[in-house]
Amino acid sequence: MTSKQIQNHRYLNALREGDRVVIEEIYRELSTPVSNFILANKGSREDAKDVFQETIMALILKLANEDLDLSGDFNAYFLAICRYKWLDRLKNRKHLETKKSMEDWVTKLEVSLDLDEMELQSLLRQEMEYQLYTEKLNELPNHCKEILSLSLKLNEENKKSHSLKEVAQILGKTYPYIRKAKSNCLKKLKANIKADARFHDLNK
Repeated sequence: MTSKQIQNHRYLNALREGDRVVIEEIYRELSTPVSNFILANKGSREDAKDVFQETIMALILKLANEDLDLSGDFNAYFLAICRYKWLDRLKNRKHLETKKSMEDWVTKLEVSLDLDEMELQSLLRQEMEYQLYTEKLNELPNHCKEILSLSLKLNEENKKSHSLKEVAQILGKTYPYIRKAKSNCLKKLKANIKADARFHDLNK
């Protein structure tokens, strides 16, 4: 196994298992290039923080449902997702002087990050999956949305994810209740995702 593969496995496993120490390492390593790109393209530090957190959430949600077979470099893949998300936001905000198609964004990413075709396809699939997961998360009961949002996302102030004990304290519930509720909510989220026709389209 190469050093790149070892790092990929370490980072993906940390996201899958909620390893806060390694997730913080990802933040320290990649927050500056993400921020630099967004600041250079009509964004703010708050925008950079939002995009970084959104990308972390997208990967956590994906890994909660399936494995990610990443042949290239994790850092390049992560930055590609962040860049794609920010360019898409700019397009939606109508800040770009000219309209560009999805193929234009893919071409730009391919040239700047040297991603191969499989990784580019995975990137586009990742974005569609994130949109589906977010939609289904928002359809869950309020208590599920609270528990999953708190336990999966990074804390904006100190960049640490919330443990289940911390979630219990925040919501004023017992640890066993939160642990069981999170498990049930994740099962419901996965079932809702798999029941959607778009899930089957993505897994053809």
